[in-house]
Amino acid sequence: MKIIISILSAVILFSLSACGISSGSSSVDTSQQNQSQTDAPKVSDSSPPSNHSNTNDSIEKTSPADTETPENIKNVKGFTALDNQSFAVNFKSWGNVNFVSGKITGGNHIPTVFYLTNANGNILYSFDDAPFPYNVDVQAVSFQDVNKDGLKDIITIVSDNENDGKRIAAVWLQNADKKFTCDPKLFQEMNESRNNKDIKTIADYLSKKF
Repeated sequence: MKIIISILSAVILFSLSACGISSGSSSVDTSQQNQSQTDAPKVSDSSPPSNHSNTNDSIEKTSPADTETPENIKNVKGFTALDNQSFAVNFKSWGNVNFVSGKITGGNHIPTVFYLTNANGNILYSFDDAPFPYNVDVQAVSFQDVNKDGLKDIITIVSDNENDGKRIAAVWLQNADKKFTCDPKLFQEMNESRNNKDIKTIADYLSKKF
């Protein structure tokens, strides 16, 4: 009886061992799986620097002033040209242009204004530093090199309607950078000394200043 029980126990143990081997052979080798994942190239979480911003930075930006269409003098609100004091002139830094004198009407004040325009009436330059009071009439305009630098300058004479027609003269000196400068000190000295009654008097006075 003991022999039979021993034989049955051996058979059961052999069967269990066989099952264990079979199960092991069909299982996935996780060590190989982990190794293959380890050997796979890693993808960086951080993207490489983009060249897009550098490309944009390298593009030269054009300012609005470079592309803006000049205003046409016909569109200046309230502007009335003074044809008898407007002239075609050649400035070295500008070429052939028109010097246009005029008034801005329709408001409480009637300022006298001056522009440089091209042949189509587009405003190229505005003399915004005109030192004259409101309500003056332009009496004379002359173009000559008063400071002997080879660039033609502008002499203007107006009469002050609010001060018994008193004469006031101004000079704009042309610069090589296309700008014109009205020197406040020169303006004051010329008018206070009364060297302003006509173009010749002004030219003679300025010839001693430069």
